[in-house]
Amino acid sequence: MEFYELLKKAKRNPSKSILNKLVKYEFNPEYCEKINLKKEFSELIRKVKKENLEAIFDLVEKFIDCFSFKDVIDIISTIVNNIDLANIIEFLRDTSKYFEEKEILETYKEFKTKKKSIAVILLPVITNINHTAELVQFLSSEESMEKALLIFPFIENKTDKMSIIACLRRIIEERKDIIVNKLSSFIVPIFYISIISPETANVLIERIYRIIKSNKNVLLKSLAFAPNLVEAKALLWVISKYPQIFEPKKVIKSIILSVKNHGQNIILDASQTLTIILQRLDEESRKHTIKILSRSRIDELRLLAAHLASEHIDDFHFREILRRLSIDKKRSIRKVAASYLLNYLPLIEDKEELMRTVSYLILSGHASTIRKTLEILSMMELSANDITSIIKKVSFDYRSSTINAIIKLIELYQDRLDAKFVIETLINLLKKVQEKKNLSEQILELIDTILTQKEKEAAKFLKKILKRYKLKNEYEKRLQRRIRSIFQKQ
Repeated sequence: MEFYELLKKAKRNPSKSILNKLVKYEFNPEYCEKINLKKEFSELIRKVKKENLEAIFDLVEKFIDCFSFKDVIDIISTIVNNIDLANIIEFLRDTSKYFEEKEILETYKEFKTKKKSIAVILLPVITNINHTAELVQFLSSEESMEKALLIFPFIENKTDKMSIIACLRRIIEERKDIIVNKLSSFIVPIFYISIISPETANVLIERIYRIIKSNKNVLLKSLAFAPNLVEAKALLWVISKYPQIFEPKKVIKSIILSVKNHGQNIILDASQTLTIILQRLDEESRKHTIKILSRSRIDELRLLAAHLASEHIDDFHFREILRRLSIDKKRSIRKVAASYLLNYLPLIEDKEELMRTVSYLILSGHASTIRKTLEILSMMELSANDITSIIKKVSFDYRSSTINAIIKLIELYQDRLDAKFVIETLINLLKKVQEKKNLSEQILELIDTILTQKEKEAAKFLKKILKRYKLKNEYEKRLQRRIRSIFQKQ
């Protein structure tokens, strides 16, 4: 059977390409009878890297008719400790729609008796229960406490917060020995409570401050390797709250590893925490750290560097980092770095640096960035040479938003610019946009204005330029008529 052979191949080498072939394989109900898919998928999922788990989830969902809800839980149970619970919960929410609520509830009750640490992850997909009472029960059991703490963010809207807070207080008072072993997980619900009730969260976190201080290196290790995004965010919150108890270099190392692990999902939290931590370093160390991040081969770390550099944008050194990142190979990084530079552009007083920054913003390649750059320049006092240089740099861009911005810039500075340069630039733009009537009309009207002002001198040059450019017949005739009218007038 071809499908079975491909499945065996995937178990030997669970690469993304092989997994995708399995997902695309045409479904045949007989596989459910001839292959023990539950066993095969359980073995396969243990070997798959976390970045390829989505293919396994798609595979299980494709063969969902072959499984009971309990089978689905058995298949994923082997990986719940090694990947982000958010991925598991999203998968369970997707697959639960294929089963009756009664079957889901029965599976939950069975696991609650046999394996509470698995049962607790079903709370977000079950509707007909008292979530507060169930969560408190799981929090009261050492076997399921850790998962119950981590699951809180996914069911907080279904719980009575005051009851959960009372439960956390009781654990703090009576079971400090257990908190030490589950410290990073214990911080998670306190962090999420802080969003709705900062005062309450402060009271709770202060009660375990000594435990946090005594186990600071353990927390940093958890931050570096925790598979759960909610846990990593909570740990960054604690570090931001008590930066004085953590060694800056160790924090930086843990945050870098966490960003490698969670990618863009944690960038803003990491940036906020690192900004606080970097304040505890001397200026040279701070510059060196951000510079190292900005040159990382990992996209997310360069993005992190852009956010961090923006916090010190008044310093030329950090503006230089942002300029370099504004032409990064990754589009999202270019966009972030350029946005920070754009906001600061009107504050740059040194003309050489201003022109250098404009060049980088143009090279960033974003149409909106280039348009906004030109709009900002139109409100600044620049020399004719500077404007000419900028227009030359940007006139290669044929996008409508950019050309529209160039037209407005020329309109504003036309009295100070060389007429021949302006006419050649406008004809070049007209050639690019001659299929776009509105833009073409704007350009033709601007040429007409310049001809009205400069008359014979401009008309002679326009006549010469038209020999080098092939325009639409209607535009060619219109410009030639305008040239003749000027000479006839003379």
